[in-house]
Parts: sequence; C-alpha cells; structure tokens
Amino acid sequence: MNPVPAFISGCYIVKDEEELLGKSLEALRPFVDEIVVYDTGSTDGTLDIAARHGVRVVRGYWDDDFGAARNRALGHCAGDWIISVDADEIPVGDARALRRYLRTTPVDVLMVVQASEDWDGSGNSVQIRAPRIFRRSHCRWQGALHEQLIGRWGGVDAENTTMMRLQHAGYTVLRRQERDKGGRNLKVAERALLDARGEGLRDLNIYLINAARSAIEAGDNQRAFELFGQVDRSGLDAALGIVAAHAAIAAAIGVERLDVAQVWLEALRAWGEFPSVCQAFEGCLALFAGEPVAAELLFRGIEDLDNLVSRAFAIGSYRDYLIDALWEQGRLEEAADMLIEHIGSGQRSMVPPVVNVVRLARVDGAVERLARRLPEALLVPYVGQLRPAAWTVGDSFYEALWQADRVRTAVLAAVSEQWLMLPFERALVWSLRSREAGLAELCPLRRILASPDCEAMRRLLSGAVLVEIGEQDALNVLEPLLDEVSDEDTPDVLARLQEVAPQFASTLLPE
Repeated sequence: MNPVPAFISGCYIVKDEEELLGKSLEALRPFVDEIVVYDTGSTDGTLDIAARHGVRVVRGYWDDDFGAARNRALGHCAGDWIISVDADEIPVGDARALRRYLRTTPVDVLMVVQASEDWDGSGNSVQIRAPRIFRRSHCRWQGALHEQLIGRWGGVDAENTTMMRLQHAGYTVLRRQERDKGGRNLKVAERALLDARGEGLRDLNIYLINAARSAIEAGDNQRAFELFGQVDRSGLDAALGIVAAHAAIAAAIGVERLDVAQVWLEALRAWGEFPSVCQAFEGCLALFAGEPVAAELLFRGIEDLDNLVSRAFAIGSYRDYLIDALWEQGRLEEAADMLIEHIGSGQRSMVPPVVNVVRLARVDGAVERLARRLPEALLVPYVGQLRPAAWTVGDSFYEALWQADRVRTAVLAAVSEQWLMLPFERALVWSLRSREAGLAELCPLRRILASPDCEAMRRLLSGAVLVEIGEQDALNVLEPLLDEVSDEDTPDVLARLQEVAPQFASTLLPE
C-alpha cells in the first residue's frame, strides 16, 4: 500500500514585496498544495500580486518580531508539512522527489541550502543551510530576529536535503540600499535586546550578537563594536562564537580598533575556525595596519583564495583584499589585471562598482577592458550603482559600454539622470544617441533647457541644438532666454551658437 500523500503548505510573511513575490510564488507552486501569504502592512502592489496567484492572503500586523509573525502565519496553514519561504527567495529543485520523501521520512525538519547573492543574478553567493521544511504540528518559531525553528515539546530530528534549494536575493548590494534591510533589522534586534534585559535574562549573548550583526548591516560599525564589547566570549559555543567573531572582527576594523580585532581573531582560532580563514583575517589586519606587502604574502599563501569556506558558512573570495594590497603598493597595472580577471570570470566581489571604476581609470584602457569582460548579470547592477557618482566617473564607463554595444538602453537611462552634471558637449553626444535609439524622452538637452538651475549658456546651447534638429517647441523656452542676453554678451553667445547650431544662429544675425 502506498503511503498517504502529505499535504504541504507554502508559508510567507511579506511587506512591500511587489518586485519579487510573483516569481517566488510561481516557483513554489509545484512543491505545495496551498500557499498562505501573511502580510504585515504592505502599501504597494504586494496584495494584488498575491491575489492574482490564487493564494490565501491574510491581512496581519507587524510588531517588530519575526518569530511571532511567522507563528501567526503558521496558524493559517492547513498542511502537515510547511515550506517556509521569503518573497525574495526562488525555490528550485525536484518537487516530485520531495513530495515522495515527505510521505515516509521520520524526521521533523529538513535543512535547505539558501544561496544569498551579492549581485542580482551574478550566480555568486554565500551559502548556508536553513530549517525551511518542517512538520507544522511539531515545530514553531522563536526569536524576534534571526528567528530559530524549535520543537514544540523539545528537540526535533533534522537532516539536510538537496531536493530543494532557495536562491535568495535579499542581501544583494542593490536591495540592501533600496530596502534599508539593515536599519529594519537593527530596530528589531535592539528591541529584542531591551526586552531581554527587562526580563532579567542573564545570558544576553545571542541578543547582543544579533543586534551587533544588524548594526554592521545598517552601516553602524561603532554601535556594533559597542555591542560586541558586551559579549561574554567565555559563554559562547564554537558554532555561535565563529559567527560572532567574523562580524566582530569586521566591526573592530571598521572603527580602527585593530587590537580588539586581534583578540577576536585569537578567539576564532580557539573555536576551531579553519586555518585558511584565520590567515585571511590576519591578512586583512595587516592591510588595514598599513602593511600591504605583508598582507599580500598572507593572501597569496592561501591555497584557494576565491572559495574560502568557514566552519559555519561558505565565505567566498578574499581576492578583493589581495587586489587592495596591490593598489596600496602602487602596482596599478597588476592590480587592474587581477581585478578585471576576477570580476570578468564571475568571481564574487564586494567592492562597490564606483571604487572599481575609479581605480581602473588610473590605468590606460582598463575601464574599456572591464566593460568588455563584465558578466551579463552584472551589467545593469553596475550601471545602476554608478548613477549617483560624479559624471566623470560614470561617463567613462558608460562610454566604454556604449562602444562595446552592451546594455545601451540601461546606459541611456542612467545618463539621462545625470543631465544636471553633464557638460554641454557630453549632453549633446548622449542626446543624439538617445534619438538614434528611439528614446528621445531620455534626452539630456531637453532637461537642461527646461531647468532654471543650469547656467544660461548651457541652456541656450541646448535649446539651439533642439531647434536645429527640428524640435521647434524648444523655442518657447529658448526665445525668453535669448531676450535676457546682454548686448555685451551677444557676440560670444552668437559665436557659440554658430558652432553647434549654425542654421539657427543665422536666423539671429541682422539682415
């Protein structure tokens, strides 16, 4: 007799996830029999997207407690088994095999690989295992932040599975900035720490560590350093100690307390972290201590610098720091070659695109080489990251991408947002390219002409070119500007107009 099929519920807690929720729901559907979406206060199109996918939508609330929200969501699920998924995760794997396995397995929890990308779609990721498939009647969530799955009446039996994998994009550089994930988590963690102190709990380590890690994610190294200073290292087991030490060393380096970072590094060794990882941290300390030669030797002594694995999680590459050591020594061409090869081959990198482009601009032809080698998945993220940069930084990279005929629409969109900073000559080039691409609405010249914040000469030249190419409506703004030109400045203005719009300039000359 065949075992009775298990009824499986997919379970989400969401808020303002319209960008990614639809893809996640579609990917989860083959694995489950129902999907419950517990919403904690969305103001975008999240609820409409969920409804269109035919899932059960629960209008819930948010109380700064992830564990409590997940448990409330569980209360609306009917499944024997739960698959807990976040909106920014895409489930992949063998749905039929998983369903068959859940019919007969005696375990309570399956640990699923969660791969967190550094760049949207790049394929580079930090991997951890998380308890995401579990028996509803045996488990519940605990913890306001970095919530843990625990047994309702004691321990649970867990094992790893390869039948499902979660591709997680929640911690990409772009989404960190867009969603202020660090700030949100820090608020939750600080509240949990305050509550724990109010309850008189003696062991605050987990609350301190969660808050400190969230502070790092929010960019507040000083707060993280203060919180780690309150951690009782003697009360940490090896697993939690290793996780804490990684973050504590980063925070100490961030506030230039290398002495404290060294203390945590020694603790990391004592907890049994792999020697290669400890050597990488030692290289980082040498680099930040102003000893790039020593740092280089340490990094080059690591057998597989691009695929470091901690005892707690997959770290990825430390080659960024070796490249930093080369830059610091003034070995520019060698550093540029290594950087381009590193990124071009699809290896993980956490250095902001702006920093990479500025550095490569110091080496002839290096920006152009990067534009040709950059993986397809990183092209749009790189373009987007350069938008807020000075036009001189972005323009060189955008020009290189244009010449390489790569993501031209994205380049034009980015340039159109830099119109206020662009010199007239570059605005003219990009405006003509926008029109050639059929995207006249992205024309920088029109924005310059319409903006009273731009200098008068730039506006005059922009308007004259627009009229020259047949856009007569530009005269509505251009003519009042011409009336404001003084007799003293008229010869210079006419001379410039004749250079860029000779036919229009001829209409301004006296008969």
